[in-house]
Amino acid sequence: MSEKLSERQVVPLTSEELEELREAAKVAEITPGLYSRVLVTYALGHREDPHLRLLVLGEQLAAADRTAAGARKAAEARWGTQG
Repeated sequence: MSEKLSERQVVPLTSEELEELREAAKVAEITPGLYSRVLVTYALGHREDPHLRLLVLGEQLAAADRTAAGARKAAEARWGTQG
């Protein structure tokens, strides 16, 4: 008997990424959730791969940009446009 999958992790995606995930899962004839699990377990098994490390770095930079943009927007809403 396989281990029960009781833990959950929510991953934010763009609408385009979600559509691409759904299409890839459909082609593979599994659910998007199971397809995501395959991708995650594959990536975890290859975390030392230089290409994957570059992808992770790119996502870190993109997340920092999104955070900074959100902070700027919140400051503008609170104090008005600075300039």
